[in-house]
Amino acid sequence: MDVQASASASAYSVVIVLPPPLQVGSDVAVIWLSGRTKL
Repeated sequence: MDVQASASASAYSVVIVLPPPLQVGSDVAVIWLSGRTKL
């Protein structure tokens, strides 16, 4: 739980900093990371 929460929090902070085109890439990374942590 803590690892996933910290990962999502850091991902959201990155999204805020990145420009709109890179936000899509970061969203894909978040989905990939969330799927990876479930394995």
